[in-house]
Amino acid sequence: MPFYRRTHVILLLGISVVPVTFLLWSFATFGSVRVGVACLRGATVAAETPRLFAGRGKPGQQLRVLPSIVNLSNQALRVSGATKSCACLMTDQFPLELPPKQTLQIPIDIQLGDKSGEFSHQIVFYVETETQVPIIFIINGAVDAMTK
Repeated sequence: MPFYRRTHVILLLGISVVPVTFLLWSFATFGSVRVGVACLRGATVAAETPRLFAGRGKPGQQLRVLPSIVNLSNQALRVSGATKSCACLMTDQFPLELPPKQTLQIPIDIQLGDKSGEFSHQIVFYVETETQVPIIFIINGAVDAMTK
């Protein structure tokens, strides 16, 4: 094999090893590539899955989602509160302690309205670090039409 072809093969192998190693490290350490990228960027806290699907329900029914916040730091953090785009999102458990290197699930109940169709709402949790860090979640779902 000529030298230039051998060099290309070695270069291609090297380029492909780095992403595979990163994927393996992210899943082994954090369980998610998204959290691995946040860690490499120097974040102290991250959303494990920022987009959640609540499911489908009938008008008036209550659905529950469990957004997860990951503490990437070596210090305990505090989730001090939340703002939400709709009064149908209910959570009232603040403040919450987020231990170092741990994941915290915060239950959110969604009270479905009478209007059928898809919905999308946003909830922002505020985590106290050196500054207050907003962690944003988008919650999607659907309300089925009433059957008579």
